[in-house]
Amino acid sequence: MANGKSKAIEKHQPAALETVPAYLRKQAGAPAAGLENVERGDMTLPRLALCQSMTPQRKKSEPSFIEGLAEGDFFNTITGENYGPQVRLVPLLFYKSRIRFKDMEEGGGLLCQAPDALTGGGDPGGVCAKCPMSQFQGEDRPQCDLFFNYAVLILPAKGPLGLDGLAAFSLKSTGLKAAKDFNALMRLRGTDAFAGVYEVTSAERKNNVGT
Repeated sequence: MANGKSKAIEKHQPAALETVPAYLRKQAGAPAAGLENVERGDMTLPRLALCQSMTPQRKKSEPSFIEGLAEGDFFNTITGENYGPQVRLVPLLFYKSRIRFKDMEEGGGLLCQAPDALTGGGDPGGVCAKCPMSQFQGEDRPQCDLFFNYAVLILPAKGPLGLDGLAAFSLKSTGLKAAKDFNALMRLRGTDAFAGVYEVTSAERKNNVGT
């Protein structure tokens, strides 16, 4: 403290667009110089994820560790931003997909995938509706997971809205009921999906084995 004024250390904030020199600003619609050859398959898709007990981002030993992330918090898998237990978003597009994962006890990994939820490629592959992996076997759940996916624009708690808030948000298993309610709510509004702002909140529930 000097002259009675505090000089506390402040967290650095990214510079606003207006402070970027004119010669470094990109024209709207023009590709970023040096990234002209980067295609969709060359990038990792940012995802809005929900932190749970086994989420890698909670473990300090993981490279993706996020300081302060707790169970029930939503976060961005690319930027590492922690949105807390509530997040506001604008849905842009809905689509379904299917994925069959290998058991974690066997090392995990992807066995089969159907980006359109109709035709799978991998083991066993083929038409999803006819595949036994997509069906209930008695009381056993399907071995292939159905995903309800949304391309969303995450609204910041403060500051300007930016394209860095674009992400994919996916729900499966017990989350499908919430996804179906969400779809019904959007349809009942009678407007385009992106005409509404929605708040998503996490809630803790126990499965049939008490975990």
